[in-house]
Amino acid sequence: MQKCIRKLTKVLKSQHKAIPIGNKASRSQYVCSYLVATSNFFKNQFSICPEKAISGPNGHGPLDYALVASTSSKVIGAVEVKATYYLQGIAQNTVQCETLLANGRETVLGIITDSEKCFF
Repeated sequence: MQKCIRKLTKVLKSQHKAIPIGNKASRSQYVCSYLVATSNFFKNQFSICPEKAISGPNGHGPLDYALVASTSSKVIGAVEVKATYYLQGIAQNTVQCETLLANGRETVLGIITDSEKCFF
């Protein structure tokens, strides 16, 4: 765990010098670093798929990030990155999770983040 945290800290410090935290695109770069560190910590039990398209009865479109189980290739989590408008992010993530559940998942993880704070 300590090794993963040290590596993540090094990556984030390097990114902070080159990528200012401002808009959604730059925040998304930071979020990806956290997701990669988490995937590595869990021994790559899931992969991270940016802009993964999903569709269901209540909507369709790309997830900011999909967490995909390595063993089954099924989407197990939806990540919504927001620079502002958290309530909109909660609404979007709720519909995204409902879409994943409608496609046969029994449980799914929903994450809303601005790269500084995470809501599950």
